[in-house]
Amino acid sequence: MPDAPSAPRRAPALPPLARSLSWLSLGYLTRSAANLALVAVLALDLGPSEYGDVSVFLALGAGIAYLSGSWAFMAVPVLSVGGRSVPEAFRPSLVLALAAAGVCAAAVLPLGWIFFAHDFALLALLGLYGVCLLAFQGLYAVCQARSRMRTIAGLGIVERTVTLLLVVALSLGFELTTHLAALAIAGSTVIVAVVGTQVVRRFTPLLDMAEGVRALPLRSVMSTIGPMAIVTTGSYAVAWIDILLLEALRDGAEVGIYALSYNIFTLVLQLGSLWIVVALPEHAREASPDVAPADLLSQPQLAPATIAWAAGVGLVAATSVVLMPVAFGDEYTDSIGPTLLLLSGTAFLAPFFASVAAMIATQRARVLAWVAVLGVTINVTLDLALIPPLGVWGPAVATTAQVLATTTVLLLVVLGRTATLRLLAGAATVAIPTGLVAFSTSSWAVIGLAVLSTSLGAPALRRLRRTAKRPEIRRLEGDDHYTNA
Repeated sequence: MPDAPSAPRRAPALPPLARSLSWLSLGYLTRSAANLALVAVLALDLGPSEYGDVSVFLALGAGIAYLSGSWAFMAVPVLSVGGRSVPEAFRPSLVLALAAAGVCAAAVLPLGWIFFAHDFALLALLGLYGVCLLAFQGLYAVCQARSRMRTIAGLGIVERTVTLLLVVALSLGFELTTHLAALAIAGSTVIVAVVGTQVVRRFTPLLDMAEGVRALPLRSVMSTIGPMAIVTTGSYAVAWIDILLLEALRDGAEVGIYALSYNIFTLVLQLGSLWIVVALPEHAREASPDVAPADLLSQPQLAPATIAWAAGVGLVAATSVVLMPVAFGDEYTDSIGPTLLLLSGTAFLAPFFASVAAMIATQRARVLAWVAVLGVTINVTLDLALIPPLGVWGPAVATTAQVLATTTVLLLVVLGRTATLRLLAGAATVAIPTGLVAFSTSSWAVIGLAVLSTSLGAPALRRLRRTAKRPEIRRLEGDDHYTNA
């Protein structure tokens, strides 16, 4: 008898890490599309000067939320992996976040009072926006602890889409102003924060703990993630200090021009940082006192991933040169050069993101704190020196310099000199041409950058796929990967 036909093979399921990253990346890309549309509407309707005011509003709101919530709520996924329930970790994290929010608001709101020329309405909207962003931080941490990456992606998409719809509706009915834009931004965060809380409570109690179980003492949470407060402060300063110093030292229209460049830079930066969100719970499960951060990383995958990431950034840079004048108009032509310079620094960041997740998981956040201090020092010093004479180019140079410095230092600590030089050299094959195109955006230069990025990125992706299929590749192999040669 002829052999019975064999059942068709099922494609192997994605590993949990890859599946989570896929969901987050899909959600982030969808959210980014809505965000770019939102930026285009705001930039075109408001003009550079008022768009700069909205950017300052966003920067100050982030100062309340991210400085208080992102580090405090990081304890939820870390402690839940160690055997604690989500409510046990969430309650003290919430207390810390609220206390820190009060301190941050006391510092941020007076700045808003100055920057917004004593405008009480904008100040009230700023406070509301900051509180709701803080709620997002808590919800994202709970979802991260429960590996609900689809929920994180969904909340991000809904928040940005609701904001876009509100802004479009207001612009159709009224002449769009800074106040109406701030109202739409704050209103959307309120709506999504309320809805998101109800969604998360369906699969995880936030404050209701089992009988006889007490919340962790605050000192336990602080010992776990306390140094991350310094890291968060540094990250915020690096992310937003450029906007605030431009507002203080230069014309308001330049704030809007640079804010557009920074928005595009941030879209790419946050896409890469999704790796930290996804990898942290996985690394925390594998971590132990005798595990070094490098042991959690796969060198055979890290090298092609670095080149593939840099090539992707190069393609984004080439595309930006073509699309920015079309999407944002001639008023923002001066944004193109700083955008490409910022992206040239971003091309080095793939191994940085991977190393950050491994350092947090192995309880080495103090090193990250020192790296953050270094980054802030470089960024602020160069900002103060370069913004007065160079305008929008000043913060672009400062941010790129601190990215290179902090990436190099962290990789030396985690991977050692040999691996660091190898990874940085791989990223530099695209990063350097991208930086050069920033100063000469001719058609041939842009085409050359696109061709170079494609020719380097395609082989790197193929190699990455081949190594991902080999289950024996788990970690760095060879002492030279994490000791100085």
